[in-house]
Amino acid sequence: RLTFHTRQDTDPSWSPDGDRLVFSSRCVSASGPCYHGEPYAELTVIDADGSGLVRLTNHPTIDIFDTQPAWSPELADGSSRIVFRRQPFGIFLIAPDGSGEANIAPGSTGWAPTWSPDGLSFAFEKNQDLAVMNPDGTGVHLLTPPGDGVIDTVPSWSPDGLWVVFLRYNDPNQIVVNDLYVVRATRGPFARLNTA
Repeated sequence: RLTFHTRQDTDPSWSPDGDRLVFSSRCVSASGPCYHGEPYAELTVIDADGSGLVRLTNHPTIDIFDTQPAWSPELADGSSRIVFRRQPFGIFLIAPDGSGEANIAPGSTGWAPTWSPDGLSFAFEKNQDLAVMNPDGTGVHLLTPPGDGVIDTVPSWSPDGLWVVFLRYNDPNQIVVNDLYVVRATRGPFARLNTA
């Protein structure tokens, strides 16, 4: 067990070297009472053995939720980045030491960002469709058709970076997950994987 408190910890993501984790937390302490108000969520980094807990984001007001962090693969220069959703403001990028925080996709419609295997782009849900974006906020392109009355979300990349698998909700209320689909990361025809 890594954290010991009465509040919620969610969305863990490993660092590239496997030594640390980033996660969304509703508590600023690894143990003992939680002093921050609710509702809110901030990003926290912790060593894999449960030590070295550090709060990565720190906003002074409640009603801001930092969730769905994804730690990038190691880049050519040895660095890495963390992409996450800040509700209600959009998709953000931050360095593992807490520096360089930037809103790269403003608005409340970005969900579930996930890095490509090379760490040079990420896929996410944008306005209920699937999109890919560069870490600097450029190069946004849709992988699935817009405005088709379904919700395409929770993307995951193939190890070779050529494909993205995702969930498709045919129910706009997201009550039932109907199907898995796969699409090329460069966009193209997509295929249904199951018939549940």
